[in-house]
Amino acid sequence: MELVTCVGGSGGAGTTTVAARLALALAHTGRRIALIDAHLGLGNLHTLLNLPPAPGLAEVLAGQCSLREAMHATVGGIRAVTVGAYPDPTRPLATGERLRLLEELDSIAGDSDVVLLDSGSNNVNTFFFASIAHHHVFVAAPGMAVCPKTAATLVILSEKRPKSAPHVLVNRAPDAAEGLRTFAELAGLVPPSLCVELHYVGTVPFSPELTTDRWRPSDQEGPLQKTVEALGLPLIGAALPQPRDSVGRSIR
Repeated sequence: MELVTCVGGSGGAGTTTVAARLALALAHTGRRIALIDAHLGLGNLHTLLNLPPAPGLAEVLAGQCSLREAMHATVGGIRAVTVGAYPDPTRPLATGERLRLLEELDSIAGDSDVVLLDSGSNNVNTFFFASIAHHHVFVAAPGMAVCPKTAATLVILSEKRPKSAPHVLVNRAPDAAEGLRTFAELAGLVPPSLCVELHYVGTVPFSPELTTDRWRPSDQEGPLQKTVEALGLPLIGAALPQPRDSVGRSIR
């Protein structure tokens, strides 16, 4: 099982939409996918997928239910865990909560190829989730990404011992040229002496689909979904486990 975090450069970058669409893209390849809203206190995956907000990750952390019990079957066979009732987004997870999450993740390793954690933008728990992940997808957006705090986030992500350098995806850009400019400005904020490697995945152009509150069935095959699949799978999917059959044998 591989853990992938989606981290935003700032609020409104679109990590939840990207995480959900990347989860669907990976599910389309036959991989067994779990998608967890880890933006504690601020998550909205339940709104996007029209799921009940609780029980969710907050209840798992509190020991009120297991991760498996909090899962909802949703689009494309994805098993989604909503954020739950976490009243204070400024409170860091306690040691016991962190250990419980690690135990719960271990418990689903046998039937999950990939777990995606949507940790939102820079918040008090972002770097804990990054520290347990194997891969990071950094979601930037024009006008939001280029600040010293965002550059510091990229440096920290690169130091969390992932299996690959952070994948940077520019979201909601008017065109590919603006996306590339945003990435160049972002990379330029990182001092060369730190030797931070970044992988530019590409640009997801702004689309009216991004303004909807809920995912419509037609979105599963829409142009935005196809863009995420084309950008995300070559760099991210190639490094992830191959699809498995019902008894866990590789089918590719």
